[in-house]
Amino acid sequence: MENERGYVLIRHTGRMEVVKCNDKLDFSRIREAIGCEYLEPVYLEDRLVMLVDDAGKMNGLPVNPMATILYESVATDFIVGNAVIVTIENGDLECLELERAERLAKKWMVLGKSKGYHAYVTVEGKNDKGSEGRKNQEA
Repeated sequence: MENERGYVLIRHTGRMEVVKCNDKLDFSRIREAIGCEYLEPVYLEDRLVMLVDDAGKMNGLPVNPMATILYESVATDFIVGNAVIVTIENGDLECLELERAERLAKKWMVLGKSKGYHAYVTVEGKNDKGSEGRKNQEA
């Protein structure tokens, strides 16, 4: 499926979900997935942006080990609560190409495992045989 787009939802529990989205980001859906009122962008490498709860630390949300691992590549701080990864193109936040979102989530799952964290990926709309359903891959 050409031109399908999505984002990676990284839950503080270690679960990563590749979620399909339209070309234009639905920020209310992202705020709901993260569980916050206001989003804070955290800029990563390769035009990736992590959206997090701007009040997560003040509200005592749990540390998100997977998101923290990704953030450590650009800063020395930690991420709390759920996080969503999107891209920035021409100054605008956009969904990732779906194939890239899946590839990144699987790469991060392996990275998390190498650092001792249990992580797994769910890809919306697929199962192990590639038909409709959900696909789970455990590290």
